[in-house]
Amino acid sequence: MKNTKRIAIVSFYHEESSLCLAKHIAKLGYLVDYYYINCPPSNGIVPGFEFWRAKIHWGLQQLKDSEIPEIANYMEGLPVRLFLITYDTRRRFSIPRFDKITLWYACYKIRKKHYDAINIVGQVEYVQYCHKYLRSENITHTFHEIGSHQNNISSSPVINISIKDNSKVILHSNATYQRFISIPNIDIDRTTVIHFGKFETSLLYTKDIDMNIPLDLRKPTFLFFGMIKPYKGLDNLAEAIKILAPFKDKFNLIIAGKGIDPSLSFFESLSNCWVYNKFLKNDEMMHLISICSIVVLPYHSASQTGIIPTISLYGKPAIATSVGAFPEFIKNGKNGILIEKDNPVALAEAMQSIIDHPDILNQISSGAAMFGNNDQFDWNGIANKTISFLLDKQF
Repeated sequence: MKNTKRIAIVSFYHEESSLCLAKHIAKLGYLVDYYYINCPPSNGIVPGFEFWRAKIHWGLQQLKDSEIPEIANYMEGLPVRLFLITYDTRRRFSIPRFDKITLWYACYKIRKKHYDAINIVGQVEYVQYCHKYLRSENITHTFHEIGSHQNNISSSPVINISIKDNSKVILHSNATYQRFISIPNIDIDRTTVIHFGKFETSLLYTKDIDMNIPLDLRKPTFLFFGMIKPYKGLDNLAEAIKILAPFKDKFNLIIAGKGIDPSLSFFESLSNCWVYNKFLKNDEMMHLISICSIVVLPYHSASQTGIIPTISLYGKPAIATSVGAFPEFIKNGKNGILIEKDNPVALAEAMQSIIDHPDILNQISSGAAMFGNNDQFDWNGIANKTISFLLDKQF
């Protein structure tokens, strides 16, 4: 053990990246306690993290290895402890004040451990109370999103309070950094960009499952997955598919994820398309990624992206619009194809290049497999940069 400095990570969502960060900081010799704020009704299954075996109760609890065997195996031999902070699990309380008391008590217990640094991840309302209760500690905020890009909102209450208190801030892309520094009164000297790497914990839940997909998967198969929301551009994809109608027998399309979009009825009418309009469990998501040829991201807007660090686990490339952080994660012609946003013709041309030229798919798939190896997305470098920023109180 290099040292006995103690680090806490308090995360609301974004467990796919923050759990990996906990592991790689621990590999450097630091003692790491990871606190996950459990938002009911998660049922113990969230992206890249399953704790359904635990008897979840209100308040603060430490998870046993037997309750999270996949994560325990992932962290084996490392000084990492995992905790849940759960509020209103039984749904008998609807008064926000009770949730505040829950968070206050958990943060009180965290303060008593006198960590050398605390990393608070997320920007939702409950994180605002964590900031309030932990502001006397050496805290650093990590924001995956800045406000809401789809609603053109540039900030949030927790971001505003972190600015007011001059907190240190980590952002995961230059795109989110530019949104952040556009907010008045930002101290750029206390703000840094540190990317995240592959979402390694997602692989822990890979299973041999059969989703009864009625398609010939020997053909090039395009995958759109994740929560279905209007800003993700299914309307663009629908227009591109109409352009590709003469070639419909040469490829497949899978639309997977829960949500509402006017284009879904069009996709459901296609013989070469399978629509799975349900919340994707970890094993389902990883299965779909493993069987697809390439992922399509026809977004109208974006800020951060967790898609590329997920699909790169299987060496899968992407066709994406040049919005948000996509151009930072995707190098055109190397590990994917970048196209102009809101341009269905360009999207159709990119998809047809994959259909007609297997060599192009092979080339960008090889590049996708190298994501996170000795680059800015490598967890070893990320952990070193992060721990330096967390511990340096002079920032």
